[in-house]
Amino acid sequence: MRGPRLGLLAAIGIAGLVLVLPVSATVRATQNPFAGLWDTTLSGGVTGTVTFRVISATDGVSEIAAIGGKACAQPTVYYRGDYTDTAPDSGAMVACTSGSAQLIGRYRNNNTALTYPGGGFVITLDASQKNFSGYFTADDPSYAGQQFPYSGMFVTHVDGDGCCPVPTGPPGPTTAPTATTPFGTPVTIPYQLNGIVQAPSPTLPAATTEVDLSAEISDADVTRMAAALKVALAAYNRRRELEAVTYFCIIYSNSLGGAQAPLEEFGKVVKKCDETISDYLKRKPSKRTLASAASHCGVTVVPVWKPGTRPTATQTAEAVAAARNEVHASCTAASGHLTLKAVAGAKTTLNQVLGKSAQAEVEATGKAPGGPQLTLTYAPPRSRGAPPPPTSGKAKPGHYAGHSSDNNDAVSFDVTADRANVTNLRAEGGVTCSDSSTWTWTVSSSGNNPISSALAFSHSYSGALTISSSTISNVNATYAFAGTLTAGGGASGTFRISRISWDQSGKHYDCTGAQSTWTAHVGG
Repeated sequence: MRGPRLGLLAAIGIAGLVLVLPVSATVRATQNPFAGLWDTTLSGGVTGTVTFRVISATDGVSEIAAIGGKACAQPTVYYRGDYTDTAPDSGAMVACTSGSAQLIGRYRNNNTALTYPGGGFVITLDASQKNFSGYFTADDPSYAGQQFPYSGMFVTHVDGDGCCPVPTGPPGPTTAPTATTPFGTPVTIPYQLNGIVQAPSPTLPAATTEVDLSAEISDADVTRMAAALKVALAAYNRRRELEAVTYFCIIYSNSLGGAQAPLEEFGKVVKKCDETISDYLKRKPSKRTLASAASHCGVTVVPVWKPGTRPTATQTAEAVAAARNEVHASCTAASGHLTLKAVAGAKTTLNQVLGKSAQAEVEATGKAPGGPQLTLTYAPPRSRGAPPPPTSGKAKPGHYAGHSSDNNDAVSFDVTADRANVTNLRAEGGVTCSDSSTWTWTVSSSGNNPISSALAFSHSYSGALTISSSTISNVNATYAFAGTLTAGGGASGTFRISRISWDQSGKHYDCTGAQSTWTAHVGG
């Protein structure tokens, strides 16, 4: 939503503002009637959608002021909206009610290149609560005083929109007693939906390399879950580009698939990981993500910047890559059960990265009359021990297959019949680009890589890559693959695409990746 195009002004000026009210309608009685998804029509025949969600008065007052609006007189209800239209435009809205049927607020276009990206709007519900009509005004002085038609038709309620009272049972605790229970002991507590539960782990043993947390909500109607581990700053201050980062949140979600948050959100001062989780769960889920929520889980690393920081896309990508180099995260999901894992990088321990315990936070949205139960279990962590003795013997020939510890990326190769070489390498690796997008690339090599007397091998490459694509060109990459075999047919090692760039559909991508560990076995 922004100022109308010049070609539409004459027609709009003549038509004026028209409010259409139905003669009769079925009333849609709800506590917060603006909540939900609406199909919208703007001036000049532009169509779109907006999703309004109820937010707290504290958030509403600060957010509406941040985009040039004013708080409403009490009693009032505040809403946050996300809109898109066929102009094409997209952006955010914050508004508050005046009476029971009128909503007054501000909008802000996502296009920060606009000189005047915002404006105001006033809309009024009809008696059925299924339609609203009103107008919007643009901040652009070229349209001073002009009111442009804005109308909407109710489509459906969305998860967490705050439309209606939800029986949730008694409030649950905000902190689970997991810090005082031994590793491997399930802790079950009453859980209030849309409320953050902090779940500190017991004290991590020295030199911890891996810790697991399983979070399960017993009510089957809970459709979306997310969790986070707060990553301490101490392990990252060694790199200059991270001086502006206060800490990292490793976000696990079974509904959003690890989608990368927009860059402008990194510029905000997010004081807690739980605020970031809440932001993820407030986004409108698609039917596809809800359908796969019980069986999919993705991981996103979010840097939290110091107040006043305005990181560039490149700085964000470097920060995310550095975090992934220090700690590898993965998760699995199945029917309301979320299992999270954090594994220390090759040169550090989880004690350095997470502090003395793994500070996790969990939230979920859905329907759970009577109150759901949340069960949390920290698995016994693994500790870094003495280095294994040198491997002896011969490698087992055959095809090896496995996965990395980071995002479960595939790895495969062959050991030749004479047990002297590794060939037909193929590995997947994730990278983060300067525009904050994330990609998974597969690299392969058919050359021979000698196996040493210690059953170790390595392969590295830097230069142009060939790819069978009509839209991707000029691919250049630097990557390294290393591993150690066992006489019994096992293998483990590291893989990293340290840098990759390419051109696609007129856009240039420049990306970096973190090192991941992998395991494989013959016949896998």
